[in-house]
Amino acid sequence: LKTCSMSFLSFTLCLAIAQAARLGPSQGNDTLQSAGTWLTVAILARHNPTSWKKNACSQAPFGLEKCNLQVYEEAIKLASDQQVDLIVFPEGYSLTGSLSKDSHIEPLKVEVGSTPCLIDSEGILQQRGVSCAARAHEVAVAANFILRVDRGKVRIVEVIFDKQGQVLSIYHKHHLAPIFETRFFDPGPWSPTVFDFSGLRFGILVCYEGFAWSDFMQMEALREQNASVFLWSVGPALAERSMSQFLSQRFQVSVVAAVQNSGGAFVGPGGQELFAMETPLTGLSDIGYLGKTSLRVAQI
Repeated sequence: LKTCSMSFLSFTLCLAIAQAARLGPSQGNDTLQSAGTWLTVAILARHNPTSWKKNACSQAPFGLEKCNLQVYEEAIKLASDQQVDLIVFPEGYSLTGSLSKDSHIEPLKVEVGSTPCLIDSEGILQQRGVSCAARAHEVAVAANFILRVDRGKVRIVEVIFDKQGQVLSIYHKHHLAPIFETRFFDPGPWSPTVFDFSGLRFGILVCYEGFAWSDFMQMEALREQNASVFLWSVGPALAERSMSQFLSQRFQVSVVAAVQNSGGAFVGPGGQELFAMETPLTGLSDIGYLGKTSLRVAQI
């Protein structure tokens, strides 16, 4: 069962039936009776951050970031409507588009326990915007940003916000893609990072870190900290589904992968692809967006 029509079944019942089909008849009744025990997770899918009408995002600075932040806000709102607990966004390029040395990069101004939405500070458009959207719609958010840190260093940073927009966890990407990223960014410290949410422990991976087959130390360190789900924010990539299945089987974890310009992946701990509901984000064309982005939702 890979698709389900919202026109004849409610979203919750549809997911429950899909879980029953996946688990088999012996567990089906339990699944239907305990649908509330599943964590509902969403990803932003098929988002092209540069697919805007000419001049729609020409305001400077941060013109493109302001436009793409509206896509994020719309996705968080739709996630709330579909009773999602946690939404995962792709790597930070989904906000900034391609970078150059002249790109405007906002400073990292948040820390664990802070609520950026409540901070009256200039220059943190992305961090504050995502925090406020999480708080307004009561959805936890895993968002990735390209930020300037101490002494002018530029890093790729994953920030986890709870349903009140408060920062639960911060992770600085350690493994950078050779050449492409090492030209612009500084690696974060070696610090495999997990966070707890709704009874599950998540381990954070960012893009190239999930593809680095020669070095599984990061995944092993996450498993040693009892991560049961790998949360993976990915930039433009190929084969994320098969790689998610590989990681799932090797480390016996679920994998939630949000990928720029792609459908991403939801994979269970045995490597099986999980049922996901996909809903287009409507209304974005009114603000000049030309892409065909959507929200994909599954239960883990």
